[in-house]
Amino acid sequence: LYYLHRDDKRRTVEEIMSFLFDAQDKGKVKYIACSNWTAERIAESNVFAKKCGRDGFVAVSDRWSLAMPIPNTSSDKTLVDMDDKLMALHKETAVAAIPFSSTAQGYLSRVASGENLPEHVTKIYGSERNNEIAKRAAILANEKGVTIAQLALSYFYSQEFTAIPMMAKDMPISQRQS
Repeated sequence: LYYLHRDDKRRTVEEIMSFLFDAQDKGKVKYIACSNWTAERIAESNVFAKKCGRDGFVAVSDRWSLAMPIPNTSSDKTLVDMDDKLMALHKETAVAAIPFSSTAQGYLSRVASGENLPEHVTKIYGSERNNEIAKRAAILANEKGVTIAQLALSYFYSQEFTAIPMMAKDMPISQRQS
């Protein structure tokens, strides 16, 4: 599985996909995936792939969690968040979603426990909507006998398309258990 980590919008999808198809033809790559691409560019790439009689992207990795990032707060302007267009694309094509920051850097768990959050986390996730989700998630997690992180991750497994969340390396072991 070969991932394009960022979209190079200076290049056409035809140029990018042709390069990837060449790598596949040489046996260097079996499947292709992308990260931080918009729904429009993914759809355009997959249309080109179909015209070539090829498979397009089999997986997409964008930032996605129960806690919604506040728009335009990330210092990395190349990050792409799950949005309605991407959600529709996943549902329509069944392309797998491999969300990163799937627990929003522990935002929901940290808010529910009253923990002081680092400024970079509150800058991205500190909203009334997300604080309300944290409260509701804490109640539901307690009722179900699971952690908030487990509850948040179960959201991905309930999608109508394959969604496999990535886990943060700094998440406490107790929250990584299934």
